[in-house]
Amino acid sequence: MKQAIQDQLNTFTNDFLSVVIATQTNEDKPYNSYAPFVNYDNHYYFIISKIAKHYDNLVNHKQASIMFIEDESKTPNIFFRKRLSYAVSVELDINDDLLKKAFVDRFGDMANMLFKMDFLIVKCNIENGRFVIGPGQAYDIDSNMKVIEQVKSLKGHSRK
Repeated sequence: MKQAIQDQLNTFTNDFLSVVIATQTNEDKPYNSYAPFVNYDNHYYFIISKIAKHYDNLVNHKQASIMFIEDESKTPNIFFRKRLSYAVSVELDINDDLLKKAFVDRFGDMANMLFKMDFLIVKCNIENGRFVIGPGQAYDIDSNMKVIEQVKSLKGHSRK
């Protein structure tokens, strides 16, 4: 059973082109947006502009959250969309030619154009995560993107 969940986790983000990012502002307010990403060398990387609000937030707060969520049009139940969230620490302005090539391979000339502007690469170092695949089917994930265990609650999903 655990291997079947791990297999789903390993392929869940394959069809995504962007990741939802949540950061913290200098006023300690949450802020979210999205960015194109690649999974390279077992890490998620995304690109952002230096004028993006996320950039300032990440300069001042190296912690963030990233999320991949099933498309509304593809889910059988809007209340239980499959989703994967990670708490991450970030490294800004990663300069790696092979990584840039991975962005260009995935996104074409647009990525090259952005790299010539003020866009930079951000590396996500996963601390932990949660993978939700349905009602009562939430799994804690470790820093190596491995399923730890199913989340158990004393209350569970019950009617009031």
